Amino acid sequence: MRTFLRFWRDDRGETSAMAIVLITTIMAFGAITGLVTVRNQIVQEFGDFSLAIENLNQSFTTFNATYVDPGPFPTDPPNDEPACLDVNVGS
Repeated sequence: MRTFLRFWRDDRGETSAMAIVLITTIMAFGAITGLVTVRNQIVQEFGDFSLAIENLNQSFTTFNATYVDPGPFPTDPPNDEPACLDVNVGS
């Protein structure tokens, strides 16, 4: 029983509420920063994957002829707006 009372009255390991708030705040900032970095890298990888799929070469050669994929059919003229998109900023 005495040992239990000694442990009950011992306050050497006590932490203040301010210390807990400070540690929690630092951990939250670190978690937010880490999650933003992960999000950015995932978006980057999806962009790299989409470019890889876009540049996929489907041409092949047979015994008598060669077929070359002409690419996506409706292509926009160079230096023109993308189809179905209005990129003008209203004044």
